[in-house]
Amino acid sequence: MEGQDYGVAEQSQQHDLRSILSCSDRDFLIRNNDDQVKIDNLKGKKVGLYFSASWWRFTPCRQFTPNLVEVYNELSPKGDFEIVFVSADEDDEAFKDYFSTMPWLAIPFSDSNTRDRLDELFKKMGIPYLVILDENGKVMTEDGVEFIREYGVD
Repeated sequence: MEGQDYGVAEQSQQHDLRSILSCSDRDFLIRNNDDQVKIDNLKGKKVGLYFSASWWRFTPCRQFTPNLVEVYNELSPKGDFEIVFVSADEDDEAFKDYFSTMPWLAIPFSDSNTRDRLDELFKKMGIPYLVILDENGKVMTEDGVEFIREYGVD
């Protein structure tokens, strides 16, 4: 991903990760084993915000997620890239089942206010949807799904 020009119209928009990913009573994200990871651990990393859901009738997410897992497993050992799952699932059980297939972080399902705020902030029109932010919180691309589908790890 380094050195690519993604041609995003809103590249100048910059986001403070702590303010967009936390809430008044939570300053952490979770792993699928319920470990908590401080949001401040994302400083200096490129961050992908992955909007997705496990809905049985909605297969594009289930088809795309394994591709994203492959890319994540290739990039994350370098220590400069992380993904945060923003669930659109309808209940906690569906969230936990789907999130168990993901090696990255997530907004807790119980924090619907933050998930809704992120949907609105990034004007998510459908899922799967992947926004990539650079080390400073600046939008690199809002077309992360298409980029991954086309280029994979390259």
